[in-house]
Amino acid sequence: MSAVSAPFGFRAAYNPSGVIRPRKYTIAGGYNTAIYAGNPVMLEGTGGTITVGGTTGDLLGIFVGCEYIDASGKPTVSNFWPASQAIYSGSVPVAYVIDDYTTVFEVQNVGSVTQANIGEEANTTALSGSAATGLATTTLAAPNGTTQSQWRIIGFGQQIDNVAGDAFTIVQVTLAQSQIAFANKVGV
Repeated sequence: MSAVSAPFGFRAAYNPSGVIRPRKYTIAGGYNTAIYAGNPVMLEGTGGTITVGGTTGDLLGIFVGCEYIDASGKPTVSNFWPASQAIYSGSVPVAYVIDDYTTVFEVQNVGSVTQANIGEEANTTALSGSAATGLATTTLAAPNGTTQSQWRIIGFGQQIDNVAGDAFTIVQVTLAQSQIAFANKVGV
């Protein structure tokens, strides 16, 4: 049972089209905040680069990795962006983001989610991760009914040890507040 808090960020479960395809975006060279695989990200207001997403408001999607040339000229492919990473002069770091709002993600909730919460919305908790693994440890906040939020709960994770009402339920969600799609609708 999901009785233990063991967050893993947001991970893609499936897309109704059958294809989960990350899109390329840029990261500002020297961006000073780490971004871990499974963290929500957003487009910066100027310059079109990505930054770590907030705990409320519109999001671009989920960060799944990046590539860059470090200051010594070494090409690097990584599942996370190290904070304040120095890059090779003239190069542009590339971020891979799943930005399709129809993609279904699995994420652990900070508490219990019951069948009655299906269709409700929730925001993201503090965005965090592990530099050792490069993976996010972000969770989903408690469902807040039909108040417009970042994510819409559509079901439960398919793990054999996960059931509705567990202490830290793993749920399936879709993006309800997208920066690039007109999909923003209040939950049911």
